[in-house]
Amino acid sequence: MGSTLIFVAGLETWVFQMDLRSGGQSKTILDVKHTITSLSAEANPAVQEFADTFASYLDSWGAAIRRALERGR
Repeated sequence: MGSTLIFVAGLETWVFQMDLRSGGQSKTILDVKHTITSLSAEANPAVQEFADTFASYLDSWGAAIRRALERGR
């Protein structure tokens, strides 16, 4: 089962596509595709800045999820 969410924020479009699937042995795998598109030259710097920092942004999500799991949430 997949979901697609689309947000238009100012001069940017963000599309999130998510799919959950069984990973076996009581595990769930979440596949996520995140696409940001600049709608004008004015938005290019903000989109590029986000792209440049996305790896650390994604790592922060992983860390937050791990902390929540360690706490039993």
